[in-house]
Amino acid sequence: MGPSETLDLDDLEIHLAEAIKIAADHIRNISTGPVVPQIPHDTLYDLIPHELPNEGVGVETAIEDVKRVVYPHCTKIGHPKFLAWIVTSPSPAGTVGEILNVGLNQVPLSYKGGPAATVLEEIVVMWFSELFGYTDCPGGILVSGGTSANLTALAVAREVHAPQAMKIGLQGASRPLSMYVSDQGHMSVERSAGMLGIGADLVRKIPTDERYKMRVASLQDTIAQDRRDGLKPFCVVAQAGAVNTGSI
Repeated sequence: MGPSETLDLDDLEIHLAEAIKIAADHIRNISTGPVVPQIPHDTLYDLIPHELPNEGVGVETAIEDVKRVVYPHCTKIGHPKFLAWIVTSPSPAGTVGEILNVGLNQVPLSYKGGPAATVLEEIVVMWFSELFGYTDCPGGILVSGGTSANLTALAVAREVHAPQAMKIGLQGASRPLSMYVSDQGHMSVERSAGMLGIGADLVRKIPTDERYKMRVASLQDTIAQDRRDGLKPFCVVAQAGAVNTGSI
């Protein structure tokens, strides 16, 4: 095996420009054509080389392959008729920001991992606090999306009500924890409960009214019953709208 080589820095700007052009064309034409490419799986599989390569093909060839095979067969998530899932379509400004984010490659898990990124995160969290009327001493982190946010928030709630969980797990809990979510809640809530050791069976789905709002009386009755059954209610998942209907 010969010596490994990194991307030729002399051509970095050229390659970046080619990649950015693909992204720009995608954004510019986001409203045209079908939302989902009309190509069978096996046909697309045959178009993409799938033999394990022993050598790289080079950046130029890889970019050409993306333009020829990948780009034409991407779902247009930003299309006005894309009505599935809660997936954000980045604005042109957001795309530029994401390019800078990847290129600068900061890790703000500590100040040393990214001083500027750490301070920017603190400021953005403060902005959110002001927008939603929270305290003037906010705390928090920015995560990649709603699923990660649900997992993180539930981990915090679990730690508040079962402070030994981070060290010894839930074996030391005096009573099993139970939690509550609207019957319109996102599937990540149950999955997070499973990952955190709470258990999906202890996620109570509370019925909603004709406007998809959680029925508070049903919530109160369920919490009371769980307490009588020896459980420890610890969290109600708040929700601004319904996932399945898109009503926010």
